Order: sequence, then C-alpha cells, then structure tokens
Amino acid sequence: MNGELFRHLKGQTIKVDRGGPHSAVGKCIGYGDDYITLLTKNNGLVVYKLYHVKSISQSLKEQEQIDTFIPEEVEQQFSGLDFKTMINNNFDHQWVKIIPENIEGVLDSVSDDYITLIANEELIRVSMHHIRSVSNGQFATQEESEETDSNAKNQQNSRKTNRRK
Repeated sequence: MNGELFRHLKGQTIKVDRGGPHSAVGKCIGYGDDYITLLTKNNGLVVYKLYHVKSISQSLKEQEQIDTFIPEEVEQQFSGLDFKTMINNNFDHQWVKIIPENIEGVLDSVSDDYITLIANEELIRVSMHHIRSVSNGQFATQEESEETDSNAKNQQNSRKTNRRK
C-alpha cells in the first residue's frame, strides 16, 4: 500500500487491519508515502507505518462518527511528510506509546534508524524498522477518557475486594 490510496479516504472512517490486537477504527486525518494518521476513540492520534498495515476496510453502511473536532490547520500537519519527519514535528517531547513494543514515554528524538524515548529514568531506543504505530492520546474523545477512568476505578475496587478475601 502507498499513501496515494488514502487521498480518497481522507476524512472517512476506516478500519486498519481486520482484527487482532493492532486493529483500529478511526477517521483518516492524514497520510504520507509511508504512513497514515487516524483519529481513534481509544488512543487519540495514531500514526501507522504502511509497511506493517495488512488491510484497510471501509464500511459501506453508515459510518461511525468520531466526535472530536480537529482544525484544518492541525490536520494539515499530519499529511505529506515522511513518517520520521511527521513524528518528529508533531510528537517531539510529548508522551507517546509505541506499538508493538507497548513502550510508553516522552519522545526525545527521531533518527533514520530509531526513536529515542525517556521512560522511568531510562533512555530507550526502538528500531524504526519494527515500529508499527505511534500514538499520543491527543484529541482522544471525552467519552473514552471517562470510560477509561471508570474502568480503572472498577479494577482498583476489584483488587481491594480480592485482597480482603
């Protein structure tokens, strides 16, 4: 797949990969020759490297809407660049999550070969070749953050109950 395919999908709700732990549904807000940027309910902005994307699907029925407004000038920041430049320009010194490593930390730098994160007083370098996606939670919907907070509270209450037994 190349970025040109996404020119027709920009602004549409699509699903990246058909299933599994790395699939996601979101609004396509930007693309480049080697990446696509989605706005998802769960993870906010997610940038996928096209090299690792197995399939893209689009529902022919009514599409689910993502309820977050992103100004056009912000959307333009997520198109037309290469993956490395886009990540460096938009996520520099922000909290990010890298898949498939499931590493979270502050993005320190981006080079041709690796991304450097700072997490728990460690400097972590992740090979660019193995990075599937980078997300930062920016523009995550309010509904999702409330749901996440509720789930965290339920898990804490469950742990407390189990400890008492």
